[in-house]
Amino acid sequence: MFLKNIFKKNDINANPQTNTEDKETFREELQTMSAEDMDLIRLQTAYRSGEIQEGELSQEQIDKLIALYDAQIVELQKTIEKKRESILKHKKRLKIAH
Repeated sequence: MFLKNIFKKNDINANPQTNTEDKETFREELQTMSAEDMDLIRLQTAYRSGEIQEGELSQEQIDKLIALYDAQIVELQKTIEKKRESILKHKKRLKIAH
């Protein structure tokens, strides 16, 4: 029974629609980003890589980076929750299959 469930056609990644929707959402978000947002992300990347030190940033840039980090944390928490729900859903499906 165990091997039958492993090789069963209903695999966990059987929903390509979700992946397509995620990719499309990501593309839309990138397209709607303003030049200022892109500059801020470049600034964040430079800061993370050590190209720019905290002392070289203005208070306004620091405030914007803090806001960006806060927004990214919220988005990551949402993503983690969606993934958690998806895993639990698949886990329930697997329990039912046994």
